[in-house]
Amino acid sequence: MKNFKKVLALVLAIATLLSFATVASAKTADFADAKDVKNVEAVDVLSYINVLEGYPADKSFKPAKNITREEAAKIIAIFANKSTDISSLYTSANPFADMKGRWGESYVAYGYRAGIIAGKNATSFVPKANVKGTEFLKMVLVVLGYDQNKEGLVGSSWAVNTLELAKVKGLMKGLDNFDANAALTRDQAAQIMLNALKAEKVVYGQTITNLTWNAKTGYWMTTNTAANAVYVSPNGAVNNYEHKLLAADFGLTLVASQDKWGRPTHTWNKGTATIGEYVDSDKLVKSYTTAVTECDVATAAGLKAKKVYKLFVNGTESTYEVQPTDTFTKIGAQGRLTEVYEDRIVMVDTFLAQVNTVVEPAFDAAGHLKTTAKITLNVYDTATAVGTPYTQLSLDNGGTSFGYAKGDFVLVNAFTTGGTYKTTGTVAQAPNTVYGEIVGKAESFEGAQTIIWHNANKHTVGGTAYDDAVAFNYDEAQKNIGSYTWFKDQYGNLIGDVKVATVFSYGVITSMKYDVTTAKVTADVKYIDGTDNTVTVSSINLGEAGGKGRTPLLDNTYTSSNTVMRFSNDYFYVSIDPK
Repeated sequence: MKNFKKVLALVLAIATLLSFATVASAKTADFADAKDVKNVEAVDVLSYINVLEGYPADKSFKPAKNITREEAAKIIAIFANKSTDISSLYTSANPFADMKGRWGESYVAYGYRAGIIAGKNATSFVPKANVKGTEFLKMVLVVLGYDQNKEGLVGSSWAVNTLELAKVKGLMKGLDNFDANAALTRDQAAQIMLNALKAEKVVYGQTITNLTWNAKTGYWMTTNTAANAVYVSPNGAVNNYEHKLLAADFGLTLVASQDKWGRPTHTWNKGTATIGEYVDSDKLVKSYTTAVTECDVATAAGLKAKKVYKLFVNGTESTYEVQPTDTFTKIGAQGRLTEVYEDRIVMVDTFLAQVNTVVEPAFDAAGHLKTTAKITLNVYDTATAVGTPYTQLSLDNGGTSFGYAKGDFVLVNAFTTGGTYKTTGTVAQAPNTVYGEIVGKAESFEGAQTIIWHNANKHTVGGTAYDDAVAFNYDEAQKNIGSYTWFKDQYGNLIGDVKVATVFSYGVITSMKYDVTTAKVTADVKYIDGTDNTVTVSSINLGEAGGKGRTPLLDNTYTSSNTVMRFSNDYFYVSIDPK
């Protein structure tokens, strides 16, 4: 019983707070190292409810950092003492030599005095030692109500039994290449706790009758529906009759939903506040970014007979029947994301777009938002060689800047009309529902075509062959072999090309000279970076105050005998020969 209390105290402590430094009610996006977090949903939820928090010094989460024994000791102490600050109250009770003067001395001493934790020996605590995955999983199982003695979570086989039970409860979902014997990271701990929040607590002593085994779900069921599934452990632990999730202990609710593209999702709420909406990744069968046969889809989904799926193409819903024996018909396309879920197929196309206008957010002196961030995109959704036609799409981003400038080429996902299981359609306009998301800036490179393909849906640029995305619409290069700027989608396909843009370098002309031999005007220029150069002038446009322009003078029209050009005008414009 004493050991059970120790484990329970440690479990509850870690379940309540998994950090020794805090950033209250944050989400992944609030952390400086958000890009390093793999399990975003887990960190969102656990940090929002102050269970697993960040580090205020640098506003980071440190997802790859391991949890140490010293940190766990503080977690236990904070849980047990709640709002009471004991950071210096128990230092005199510390028996461990390696804890003297350390930041966690009082917390370790408290845990030791309370009989919750123990040292490696009488005088050594080993504060920097890490917590292993199996150790943490055992703690979480006790949180869910399992009796460590009855379920064999103690003794020589505790690790094996812990892993088996953790698998049944789904505690390791979302952990790729998880080594349960290795030191646990904060990111992994968050995912395990998220899985625990989604799990039903168990109790002992209930009588369950009329059970039938469902091989598909792997559960004993009171009826043949997932909502009535129960887990029966060898020693009598079963899901409670109310099917109460651990999340309820933290005031959380989990609501099934679907996102704008039609993906099955769930929404986490705490009270009336929404933490976030997340895709049901466990319902995803397989995803593709190329065309795929119905036969391949059926094989991935384990279909033995035809099945009618809901079909969502860029936000528009219909149905589609998959035939397991059809090895010819293909769905999806090159550069189209096609996701096959248990009950639906979701397709999302990517288009090349150019930023037309940008409005930055504006705030008043009190920090209140006056003007939201807006961006207008010219989305190339119809095949063209000259940049038109396009569909204009306007997006709003509240108080957050989009981070793009006029003229930038970006990739965008957008609702369309007329899209089918293999074609994109055109970007939706009112009165249809209009929606779009910027994927990011389009990756680009310069090069000339070295092979001209006809009706092959590919281009060879600089000796490298690239597949065309299904939305390869903006094509200024056509069959030309000159140098162009080529854009890629997020999957490495070509999605458009434009003429190489003229590069403007600004500087101050310090002098201009006319060379009678070459009949050219040259200019000495000092650029804004401080460098000097001599360039050929292709044209000069003389002007007067008030905006009246004179007739442009080309370099070969000068008859002055002076080699140094002098102008008495108020201003003039100079065009530099790019050659």
